[in-house]
Amino acid sequence: MPLTTTTQTIRNLNTVNYVSSLFIGSLAITTSSLAAACMPHSPNDVFIARLQSVTPAATNNFGVTQNLEFKPANFIFRSLTSRLFAASPTQWQSNFPVVGIQPNELIIGLAYNADGHYPELYQVASLASLSCADDILTMGQPLAPFVAWNREESSCRHDNPAALGILDGFFDYDQSYYLAKLQAKYPTCEALEKAYPSQPIHSKVKADRQSNAANSSGLTGQNKSLSLWQQAVAWFKRLL
Repeated sequence: MPLTTTTQTIRNLNTVNYVSSLFIGSLAITTSSLAAACMPHSPNDVFIARLQSVTPAATNNFGVTQNLEFKPANFIFRSLTSRLFAASPTQWQSNFPVVGIQPNELIIGLAYNADGHYPELYQVASLASLSCADDILTMGQPLAPFVAWNREESSCRHDNPAALGILDGFFDYDQSYYLAKLQAKYPTCEALEKAYPSQPIHSKVKADRQSNAANSSGLTGQNKSLSLWQQAVAWFKRLL
């Protein structure tokens, strides 16, 4: 006997709900496993910029101690999809000292949005100098240790983390692969300079400093430590 339209509609809805439940359950298991192990960075976190200034920031739940200013800044490996979904940062913060890098110097770094409530606020995980001579790009050692994936061990454990390059900790390829991609994109020092021209060095005006301090103080009272689920969801968004 043929199903009525109402019966068929109910069955279709039940099927959709079942598939949705399977997907959500699978995502929860996967993200929980990743959160329990580690959350390495992705190529979507890589940016190139010129450092403009470093100013103190009020410490919050993420251990942030300073505000950074970059200009210009470009997340070099992001796909079109990632660019559509990710907010452009207007404020950068870090919890490690920036030493050995001068204002207006070209850098390559890892940064991500740590709190979805503040999509324009990015946390910088590490920085390294980026230079060019005789049309060959070179990178310095990272200023701070960061979570990196060990492809040989399939974990985030590294016996010698100090030996890691800033582009060495992704799932699929090592730093030489990504450096070759950068070299292809900027085949000459002139091309790199044109993409990231030197900026006039300026001092932060008092109003900007007060504004940054106020924003940081506000975040101190409003930011909450992210749950493993929130961290996992944020990590998957960075992979899109």
